[in-house]
Amino acid sequence: MTFSDPRERRRVLARLSLARVGISGSGVEKGAHIIDPRSGRPVQNCVAAWSCAETGARADALSTAFMVMTLDEARQYCRRHDQTRALLVQPEGTA
Repeated sequence: MTFSDPRERRRVLARLSLARVGISGSGVEKGAHIIDPRSGRPVQNCVAAWSCAETGARADALSTAFMVMTLDEARQYCRRHDQTRALLVQPEGTA
């Protein structure tokens, strides 16, 4: 599976060979429809997020959650859940 940068489709971010895991992606390419419950406003700190988890349902929930989390929160989650992986694309100019 290939993951491309949503801002520049020809730029490949990662290639994964997966078996027996769920994978999901979320993003704002089609509009600001993901709302951060902490602010009540559309997500601004993430352009796209993908997750790999034990099941498709968990991966689906996590890709949206990772859109809302800070980079450090996503890292901490993945450290505590060794079956989970995340790939996040942040807006230009963020570290």
